[in-house]
Amino acid sequence: MRFIDRSNLHPPEILFDKQAELSRIDVQNFINLTEFKGGTRRAPRPDWLDESPLFREQMAALFEGNCAYCESITSFSPQSGDGLIGRHRPEALAQDEDGNTNLVAYAWLMYEWENLLWICPDCARRKGNLFFVEGRRGEPSMPIDELREVEQELMLDPCFHDPSEHLTFHLDGSVNWISPVGQATSNVLDLQRLSLVDSRRAAILNLLERLRDQLWVESNNVWFNVEKLYKLPHIGAATSAIFAYARTRDLQFEGLSGLLLALSGLNLDQQNAFINDLHMQSQGSAKYEADLEKVIQTSPLPLKDNTPSRIPDIRMLSRALKPITRVEIGNFKALRNISFDLPLNVANAGQSPCMLLLGENAMGKSSVLEAIALAVIGAAETAALDKKVKDELVSPMGLIHRPDPYNWEVTADEMHVRIDFLDSDVPVVLSAKAKDDLFSSSDGCTKVVLGYGPRRFFTSRRTRRLRAPAHRVRSLFDPMDMIANPIHWLVGLDDPQFFAAARALREVLMLAEDDDFERDFDSEKPGQIYVMHNGQRVAMKDLSVGFKSVIAMVCDIIREMLYHFDNLEFASALVFIDEIETHLHPRWKMQIMTLLRRAFPKIQFIVTTHDPLCLRGMHDGEVFVLQRSPETGRVERVSELPSIKGMRAEQILTSEFFGLGSTDPETDARLAQYNRLATRIEELSENEHEKLERLRQQLDDDMVIGTTMREQAYAEALKERRKGRVVTPTRASSPQRAELKKRFSKLFERERKV
Repeated sequence: MRFIDRSNLHPPEILFDKQAELSRIDVQNFINLTEFKGGTRRAPRPDWLDESPLFREQMAALFEGNCAYCESITSFSPQSGDGLIGRHRPEALAQDEDGNTNLVAYAWLMYEWENLLWICPDCARRKGNLFFVEGRRGEPSMPIDELREVEQELMLDPCFHDPSEHLTFHLDGSVNWISPVGQATSNVLDLQRLSLVDSRRAAILNLLERLRDQLWVESNNVWFNVEKLYKLPHIGAATSAIFAYARTRDLQFEGLSGLLLALSGLNLDQQNAFINDLHMQSQGSAKYEADLEKVIQTSPLPLKDNTPSRIPDIRMLSRALKPITRVEIGNFKALRNISFDLPLNVANAGQSPCMLLLGENAMGKSSVLEAIALAVIGAAETAALDKKVKDELVSPMGLIHRPDPYNWEVTADEMHVRIDFLDSDVPVVLSAKAKDDLFSSSDGCTKVVLGYGPRRFFTSRRTRRLRAPAHRVRSLFDPMDMIANPIHWLVGLDDPQFFAAARALREVLMLAEDDDFERDFDSEKPGQIYVMHNGQRVAMKDLSVGFKSVIAMVCDIIREMLYHFDNLEFASALVFIDEIETHLHPRWKMQIMTLLRRAFPKIQFIVTTHDPLCLRGMHDGEVFVLQRSPETGRVERVSELPSIKGMRAEQILTSEFFGLGSTDPETDARLAQYNRLATRIEELSENEHEKLERLRQQLDDDMVIGTTMREQAYAEALKERRKGRVVTPTRASSPQRAELKKRFSKLFERERKV
């Protein structure tokens, strides 16, 4: 980390245009509405700014293509999220060291130049909404100068603080903190992570070679141009470490140019001795290992006291905030040997990478969910689950691969599930050998896990909701497992938790700005939660089955998350949903993944579906198609899938995602038959001519031309003009389609008169 003089940077003009000013007004309206109605609404997102290619390119240039926090190379790319717009003070929901958040902090700084940085995805992910202060949290609309005085922030701002006053960088690439601000910053950003230490060490060696080359070239002419050196990655850490060493050798200098000037005053042997000694010390790692033992790591997660047995304490879960990056499954049910690599980041930098599985029935999609769930909850909880599920063996003998369907006694020799997590070098492994009664695992439960089978029944009465991991994934294995009724729970929440739940439900239910939730506190009668939608007040219990099914599942997720977090925007977990399209209207299917990811941005969803509409909201690299190999009969992944961005439903169906030759096989058969006859038209018999005419008539009357309502209405009107008759509709006509067709027909009439 190095000091960046913001006074030398010119803020991009986009921060002062009309859209920026309107966005600032939206933010202020959000703050006012929160004070008036409570926190039922989320802060407006600055996506239009953060995703602007021009603004991202300008920010990358201003910060010389390096992360403002860790100095890693952070390039700009219009297509990918290599570098991100960061905010030193979070755009909302700033979290303190105890895990408590403030909804509006610091929304009013969302578009302020003094708060904006260019950062890498790693630092963005680690920092999240963390912002610790020694004083009191600032009030809305406080300017940054006043906030610094009141709050006494515990996070280094590279455009305000001098990092050398808080951090000490060493020649081996390691770093020590020398102040509380430095300690908090190092812990939050994990500045001691091995990849950074290695990069800083490489940067120090690179700078040493450049110094040596510069000294040789300029030995007879003391004039140095070091400006380009300050654009190198990790130059702040590298110069800090080298300067510290140089001062122990009694060299007097100021800055990199001064060091070169001081070294040029030494003879050649002294210069070589200085460079060689620096080079040798930078190779050592013993100091780094020793310093690691001294660093006190503090978790940003809240600590729950007196956690009941088996109920996970998120502070104790080793991968609580880390998403899955790779899955390997061997000899689990129908899955012989298969693996999945998930993207490390997705286009929406605020979301966790997710996973969607496609494939025909009996292709092993549900088995993938089961395998991952068992590996994450661990062997002990898997054994507990086996005792709860009556109709399926959740044990090695019940789940191990059986290669011969005609000889069920033959099994594979062993089975395993291996899960890799982001920022973790140690995988989680669940394994068993043939004839084992129990699984073995490398760890206990590693994340908060929730699983929902394809039926997702919910009760209408009060029920006890068990929270051990085995109970939370039981629905994947037991089709009769029930989701607890959310209404009684929602009505009993205190205001902050109810507001957090309402913010997430607003996203899933696609409520407009004026829509809201109301509570009836009479707990003796059902339907105490009401949805105000389009000016109507509807009891939650009276919503459709599809709505209630989704609400029950979403509220169950909310219920679990609010045990560990006081907000849902940064709550992290792993959620499995089998056949996510169940009970959903097509309009909702197209948005369900987008809505879930907006409601729970940090939750990693792993889902299955048969419906192409549900692919909306997924990014490239998150969709996996399973098929059975015609050669081996094994279940395998389809490779080299096309990009799903911008594909229409019928294109998805006929692509490698679903593998259908057509979405209308009957019409395709008629077309093929018509084409076969048409190519022999001069040789056709009378019967064949009649058959060709019948096929032509059927295709002309029945085949819908066009993929949009407008295209279809135009084609129908054109048919009527050509034939002078009314075409029999091939699907239920809508008022919009009829009106469009009427307009096109009138247009054709005018053309004929002209």
